[in-house]
Formats: sequence, structure tokens, C-alpha cells
Amino acid sequence: MSRLKRTAANHVGESSGGTKRNKGSTAIVVRNSGDATDEGEKLIIKRNTRKFVKILQSLNEKQIAAVTEMGFGELIHYNVAAIPRELASWLLKNFDPIKCNIALPGSGPDLHIDESDVELTFGFPRGDIKVERIDRQDDISIMSKIAGVVGVERPNVKASKVAEEMLKDIEGGAWFKKVFLILLESALIETSACGYVRPKILHFIEDITDFHRINWCGYMISVLLKTHRHWKEHKTTTFSGPIAFLVCCYVDRIFHGQRPVPHCYPMVEGWTEGLLKKRQEAEKQDGSYGKGYLDEQFDKRQDKSRAELGDSGLSERQSGKQPIDYPINTTHLSGKNGTMKVADAVINLLQVLKDTLRILLWKYEL
Repeated sequence: MSRLKRTAANHVGESSGGTKRNKGSTAIVVRNSGDATDEGEKLIIKRNTRKFVKILQSLNEKQIAAVTEMGFGELIHYNVAAIPRELASWLLKNFDPIKCNIALPGSGPDLHIDESDVELTFGFPRGDIKVERIDRQDDISIMSKIAGVVGVERPNVKASKVAEEMLKDIEGGAWFKKVFLILLESALIETSACGYVRPKILHFIEDITDFHRINWCGYMISVLLKTHRHWKEHKTTTFSGPIAFLVCCYVDRIFHGQRPVPHCYPMVEGWTEGLLKKRQEAEKQDGSYGKGYLDEQFDKRQDKSRAELGDSGLSERQSGKQPIDYPINTTHLSGKNGTMKVADAVINLLQVLKDTLRILLWKYEL
């Protein structure tokens, strides 16, 4: 029996305008979603991160070690099964690909997006090897091999079948690593309009084994710019770019009333489909999106200093031994673990005070 559980075939849409599923595709069509899109326009966004979350939850220890070796260990924290599409629509409309900014209402600064935001949001490697996206993939040997393994023609390879075969490599070997990167690209970087696996990274994952040396952050930004340009020119086509990154980066950088998850690295940790939907509804109640306080980028050294206090080099929150909420009761603590818990509590208290001050400044426009 496959470790990759089947997901529900039908998913209730979040748009007040209703949704429909294209036959033979996993795309969702959003109609007339208020201020998210202009009247009469349609926005189609691939909704395949739910399956990717299932993949991450199905990895064994050796496979997780292989993912970490490639530089993607922070993705284990990723738990966003779907994104709120009205908010996503607004972000796409207000994204300026020339400045790489998200235009915010009011006279304040806009939200600038760059490689560091990808690194901080998802924890992607930001190595010294720059790679370019190309449409035509000449070397398709790995896709031919995958198609042969799953028993279909090469153009008809589905991500679910690929994932099932990948998980069979329980040792997390070379085959597992390359297939994982293909699935990662399909889920978080660039999806195909037809619903099948159409990787654009074959030209460099075949020749490179030190995957952590690739500048995946720069690659994602380049894909964002290219796919947004295509989406803007063809409003009825599928947006195939990294929309999950854009949404997760936005909700962390734009402080709106409260911070429902700890501010940590990677910033996507703690965010879920449900929390993102609540954020969307909270902004809709304000009358429009984009209202809030533009926060500075998170400093990774804050998490690093806390992690160094733990016995294993990782804080208990990061290692998965404790829930993501910071401990409240820090009495009767001793040793390194006690010091680490006190540090967590102090950092959490400072964050609460900082956020409270921002709420007051924002509320009273001081």
C-alpha cells in the first residue's frame, strides 16, 4: 500500500464567486472574486501543494536526510495545503515585475521581493551556481525513465504516480533526489498548464550533483517574473508561477493586526491553509487588501542563536520535539535545555511586545 495517501477529489473553493473544475485538470477557475480581479476575468491557479504536503509527510528518515543534504531541509516545515485565491489574485494584480514590488495602498513603501525573501520564506538554497530557466528541454532522459517506470507515455506523467515511485527509494539515493526536485518544482516553483509534470530544470539537475550549490532563490524569482509577465498578457491562462511563495512572503512581511505564528526561519513554518484563509478574511473586513505594517526582513541569526543553546544544535521547536508554540511555563528549568526554553520564552515575549506596539501605531496612525 502506498505511503502517499489519496487526497480528496473535490475541494470546496474559497471564492465567493464560485469555482469549477476543468475536466481532466487540477486547475481551479475563480470567477468575479470582488476586488481580487476585474469583472469578467478568470484566474486559474494550480492547486497541487496539498499533494506535496502529503509527500513531505510520507518521507522516512533517510529520505529526509537526503532532502536536507540537497539544502531543502527547511521544507519539512511546509504545511500549506492550499492558498486563499482571492488574496493571491490581488497580489498578482498588484505585483510590478519591473520593480519586483507588490504595490501597497497608502503613501508608505511598497513590498520589495528579492532572492533573500525566497531564502527566508522557504529556506531554499542560495548557492553560487546561477541557473537560467529555458522552455525547451533537450535532455529528457530522466523524464523518459520516469514515464517508463510509471507505465505511461512521457507527456502523460502525473505527479501522484511519480511521487509513489519516488517514495519506493527508501534509501534516498540519486534517483530519489532528482525526482524530488522535479516534484518540488511542480509544486512550488512552476506548474504546467495541462496538469501533467513538465519540468523546466532538467538541463541542470542532470549535470549537477551538489544541488545545494544552485541559487534556487534566484531561479524562483526569475520564474516569478516570467510567469507573471505571461499571465498579465494572457489573463485567461493558468498562472503557473510560485504563487504559494508570494502569498506566504506577503502574510509574514505585512503585519496585520496580529501574528498567528512565531516569527522564525523559515517564515512559512506554522502557516497553514486555515490560517491563510483567516488572514484573507481579516483583510477583506478592512475593505481591501494590503493594509498593515510593512515589517523588516527576519534575521536568521535570531533562530541560530537560540538553536545553539540546544544539546543537539537545534532548538526543540525546530527538531520537532515540541509544538511550534513557545513554552509558557519556564519554572524548574536547569541546564542547556532549560536555558534554551528561557531564551525561547524571552524572545516570544519581546515579539509580543513588539507586535503590540505595532498594533497601537497602526490603529491610531501614530
